[in-house]
Amino acid sequence: MVAQALARQATIESETYATLNALGVSRRQLAVLGMTATFAVAVMGAIGGIALAFALSPLTPVGEARLADPSAGFAFDAYVLLPGAAAAVVVVLALGVWPAIRAARSSRLAETAYPAHPSRIVALLARAGAPPSALIGTRRALERGRGRAVPVGPALLGSILAVTALCATAVFGSSLTHLTGTPALYGQPFDLWFTLSGPSPAQLGQLLTGLENDHALLDISIGGSG
Repeated sequence: MVAQALARQATIESETYATLNALGVSRRQLAVLGMTATFAVAVMGAIGGIALAFALSPLTPVGEARLADPSAGFAFDAYVLLPGAAAAVVVVLALGVWPAIRAARSSRLAETAYPAHPSRIVALLARAGAPPSALIGTRRALERGRGRAVPVGPALLGSILAVTALCATAVFGSSLTHLTGTPALYGQPFDLWFTLSGPSPAQLGQLLTGLENDHALLDISIGGSG
């Protein structure tokens, strides 16, 4: 989806490449110009990702791991966020290489160099007497068009994939939350398990008193060896 978005953006920005080429800008320089724009997008996206991860850090971890977290507030893990941001920038740059080169190569091509691919659905609608607005919208959605017209088909496919990924993530997150919130599902018969290594009777009594005063607890079991 990122590659498709970069390709669409490069196609739109290449509308001015013919003018730049007429002014003496080479194809290599046009490709560098396209990669510069891609680099700016990658950096801004990485910064936004770091900010979003930092803003959502109080919500993690979840489940029993959250009980062991000494600090549940905002956390900036530089050893994770910075390498992740650098990797995101590299991936976006790699995905933007071919669209930039392709847009630079097409700067000298005439509009008629791009053949049209008529859609049979559009022809059927035309024979059925569909209004011009419906024909124009269907043609723009299904036909690749001429020149630098950006096809809507890949954008529709990207939107479908994005919604599918969002739904899959939501279902997985809900299932994981239910699993971590129900210890019996993964073989743990207790909601909380404390392992005490030789506490004094006073400490054990304070712990039991605190647990007994918790009305959310339905049962307390104490086990020992020896």
